[in-house]
Amino acid sequence: MINTPRGKVDIDAYPAVRDWLLPFNDRLEARATQQEWWELQQAQLAYQPKFEGRKISYPHFQNERMFTVEETGAFSNDKSYFIPDADYLLLGFLNSTLAWSFLTSISPAVRNGWHELRVQYVEKLPIADFGKRSKELAEHALNACRTARSRFASQNTFHHRLLTDLATPGTKLSRKLENFHELDFSAFRAAVKRALKAEIVPRERGDWEALHAEASAEIQRLSAEIAAAEREIDRLVYQAFDLTAEEIALLEKSLERQV
Repeated sequence: MINTPRGKVDIDAYPAVRDWLLPFNDRLEARATQQEWWELQQAQLAYQPKFEGRKISYPHFQNERMFTVEETGAFSNDKSYFIPDADYLLLGFLNSTLAWSFLTSISPAVRNGWHELRVQYVEKLPIADFGKRSKELAEHALNACRTARSRFASQNTFHHRLLTDLATPGTKLSRKLENFHELDFSAFRAAVKRALKAEIVPRERGDWEALHAEASAEIQRLSAEIAAAEREIDRLVYQAFDLTAEEIALLEKSLERQV
C-alpha cells in the first residue's frame, strides 16, 4: 500500500482494502521485514509536510518549460519532482529561456526534443543574485500563473460546451478541438464533424460561430499576456546574468535549432 507508515494504519479500519489484499497475503508476508505485510511501501512521515505545503512541481520528462506552483497539497509519484517552500521568484527563473537553455545542455536528450530533468541536473542550475529585480520578476511570474489559470478555465468551459452539446457520452476531443482557438470557424466545423461525428445544424451555426469567435479571442488575449510576462522575465534574467545582446541572440538561436 502507498503511504502507510509503520504502525500508523489499522488495516481492519479499511475492510475493502484488506479483503482485496488478503489473497496476496503469503507473498506480501514474504517480502515484509519489520513492518506489517500491508506496509511494504516505507512512506517517510518527515516528508509529508513538504508535500502538503506550496511547492514547485515539475515532470521527469520535459520538451518545454513545465515548472509550476502546486498549492493544493497534492502528492506526486516518481515521474515528477518538487522543490518545497518555493516562491514565484524561483518559479520565474526556472521557466526562463536562460534556465531552459542550461538545463537542455546538461540533461540527457531522449527524442523529439524531450529531456530527462532529474533532480541532479536541476540542482546544478546557477542562480544569480536578482537584487532589486527580485520583486518585479516574482510579480511577472505570479501574473503569468494567474493568467494561465484563466486561460485554462476558458478553454475548459468551451471544451465542456462541445462535449455536452455535440458529443456522445465517452467521446474525447481531438487535438484540433482542444486547440479550437487556432482554427477558423470553417476548420472548426470540419474538426467537429471528423472527431465528434456531429454536424452543427444551420439554425445553430450563428450561435456557435459567435461562441467560437468570443472564446478564441479571449484565449488569444490571455496567451498574449502570458507571452508578454515571459518576455519580461527573460529580460530581467538576462540582466541579472549580464548577458549582452549578442549572447542573448546566440542563446535563443541555439534553442530554435532544438525544436
